Amino acid sequence: LMIPALWVLPQGGFAGLVLLGAMMAFGATLSMQPIALSVGVLILFPLLMVVFSRRSSLGVLLTAGLIVLTLQVGLMVTQQGGKLDGSAW
Repeated sequence: LMIPALWVLPQGGFAGLVLLGAMMAFGATLSMQPIALSVGVLILFPLLMVVFSRRSSLGVLLTAGLIVLTLQVGLMVTQQGGKLDGSAW
């Protein structure tokens, strides 16, 4: 987690702060998550970099939002079905 944080922080700006906050929240809950859930959430960090880049457009933002929504719903359904540890709610 520290390597991406050290890479983003010198760039500064709102995107760096959002990414840093997301990494801190992820790191704080890492020990309580099943490995499959951790990998699923780890995929979000590069996606945040794409969404908050200077070249990002509304289409990219909407596509990334749809990807995140699909990923999170899939994880919750898998948890609800008992195939992944944890609770969906």
